[in-house]
Amino acid sequence: MRFLQLMLVILVYSQIYSCKKKENSNAVLKREGTKLFNDIGCVQCHSLEGEKMYGPPLNSILGNESIVQRMDGKQLKLIVDRAYIYRGIKDPNFEKPLSFLNSIMARPQISEQQINTLTDYIILINMEQ
Repeated sequence: MRFLQLMLVILVYSQIYSCKKKENSNAVLKREGTKLFNDIGCVQCHSLEGEKMYGPPLNSILGNESIVQRMDGKQLKLIVDRAYIYRGIKDPNFEKPLSFLNSIMARPQISEQQINTLTDYIILINMEQ
């Protein structure tokens, strides 16, 4: 019986530790993502509060259906997911929402790690909405 109690205590503490660790990693992601978003100029064209600017707002896009046009002119309907957000940062002109066809986004000169950080940051912002 003592062994089961000890295992239960260990399980509870490991869950608490896991939640704290996730909170800390989200705080780090938010700090790094905010800095990167501002430093490379995303903030100049994209809102995180829903305002339509030169580029689409990014705060509530995750999981939404979007009609996009690819560089080859093909239009398709898709669900905005991590892969779409990642592609939009890595190659912004590969596919664009129809309402932003005339907006041209510069391809950011950033590393894969920075692309992943921005992608995860945008997802985190969406999850907090």
